[in-house]
Amino acid sequence: MQKSCLTKKGRKIFTVFLFFSFAENMNAQNSPLTNSFKVETVGNINALLKDNYTFPEIASKTATHLNMKVANGWLNSFPSLDSFSKALTSEIYTTSKDKHIRLRPSKMPPPARLTDIGVKGFKEAKVLDGNIGYIDIRLFVPGAETVIDSIMKTIEHTTAVIIDVRNNAGGIPEMMQYLCSYFFDERILLNSSYSRISISTREFWTTVKWQLPAYLEKRRWRMEDCAGFGEYYTLKKNEF
Repeated sequence: MQKSCLTKKGRKIFTVFLFFSFAENMNAQNSPLTNSFKVETVGNINALLKDNYTFPEIASKTATHLNMKVANGWLNSFPSLDSFSKALTSEIYTTSKDKHIRLRPSKMPPPARLTDIGVKGFKEAKVLDGNIGYIDIRLFVPGAETVIDSIMKTIEHTTAVIIDVRNNAGGIPEMMQYLCSYFFDERILLNSSYSRISISTREFWTTVKWQLPAYLEKRRWRMEDCAGFGEYYTLKKNEF
């Protein structure tokens, strides 16, 4: 479970990332599920949301919505673990509008974009024609500082930099923080991680390194730390 606070245009937006997984083996993923299992699962999800979700009112609204669906026989439409998890994810989004909350079987194969993430999450780094640096980042993983330093040294004298996070699956904020620090000449608050349980906030600031002009290539739906990188590296309206 990860909680994030994004600051956007003077507003603080608090979001909680909840990842639920079902402890079932691969052979059971498409096996018929018992009604008691599905009812218990919905109850567990409601409890987790109420105890941990950043917006208690949305957690309560989501729980009410799911309980109504259960009471109306909605569970009978999803006999397999795969279909049940997808349906739950969809129904939770109906009230929360939070794409970070999703469910999947615990033994489900990883997304295709995570099968080849390169070195410490950096799939490719090169200098394109026209002296343009290009970095393909698939994942922000721990301990990538040396890799980042090496890549940034390689593109140090380029005219501009393309940072491709179209296939990025997120990761830890520390690496997003470390990479972003190369593109700001002042300390900038990138991200705040808020814990409702401990009622505490952890802030992630840039450290002044050296600047490069950049163009961020990303899709609007990408989230997590990839979104943090895209959100805060606003690129200061770079002109080429």
